[in-house]
Amino acid sequence: SYYYILKTSGENRAVDAIIVDIGHGSTDILTVYQGRLMRTASGSLEEAVDTLTTRMARTLNEQTGRIIRPFDLMKTIEKGLTAVMVGGQQYDVSEVKTYYIQNISEIIIDETSRLLGTLPPDAWIEKVILTGGGAHVFGDTLKEMMWKENIVKSPEEVVVPKNPVMCNSQGFELIAASRMKA
Repeated sequence: SYYYILKTSGENRAVDAIIVDIGHGSTDILTVYQGRLMRTASGSLEEAVDTLTTRMARTLNEQTGRIIRPFDLMKTIEKGLTAVMVGGQQYDVSEVKTYYIQNISEIIIDETSRLLGTLPPDAWIEKVILTGGGAHVFGDTLKEMMWKENIVKSPEEVVVPKNPVMCNSQGFELIAASRMKA
């Protein structure tokens, strides 16, 4: 994802960056400093998209007395819908979704800030790349929070690729193409 974003944006040098891969079952944070992966400033969290759907389902189960499965909410989230049908009745999930997106984003921001604290003082994060299946779900909230927490100097430094699920493989494809030319 890092290579793909740099190459497609015309960047020809390694920049200090954070890649936040928000997947179904975990969120992985990778930090690049002076073109090198920084193991001490990288990590993983269990909070991810399935955390969102599980928490939403639990809350909606308590509120409605009906069984709502996290898997069913996944489809609702992927389609960008704000309501779910349960037992022939429609329930608005927008408020609970917004609440848990904010909550989980705070956890991601806290861990990112903690990891950045291990970088040398001259590190200057120029880009944050949000990738993975949860990038569209958490992207806007994380952009705003990263700016407010001074992880980036402007929200424009946070990049969500057009296709965050395939961005990683597109980067590998670019690497392979560049190796074949050499």
